[in-house]
Amino acid sequence: MPNQNYQRGYRLEYRTRKMLEGMGWKVLRSPSSKGEADLIAFNQDSKILVQCKTTVKDALYVYGLSDLVKEAKKYKAVPILAYSFLRSPVYGVVVKNDRFNAKKRADNKKLDEILAGF
Repeated sequence: MPNQNYQRGYRLEYRTRKMLEGMGWKVLRSPSSKGEADLIAFNQDSKILVQCKTTVKDALYVYGLSDLVKEAKKYKAVPILAYSFLRSPVYGVVVKNDRFNAKKRADNKKLDEILAGF
């Protein structure tokens, strides 16, 4: 199953990258998630560091986001968590602390809506 998990994660990164590029962002991918961010994106006005997480379950629990927040602060970027559930759109949130929890049927905001203000 690790191969399926990798494929799901890669697909989310790919979908997120294509969405960002469609919105005019320049995007770089960090292969194999070697850094705090899976994607680094910038436009004329903003820089974002994006961590991507996906799950097949009805709830997502992400811990250890403080490194993403610190790295974003260091580069004057905004830390973003892009996430999805099985057969869901790509959702997003600006990361403010170390943990994030979401439920599939909750009021999740789509990533493009989050980024519209940047």
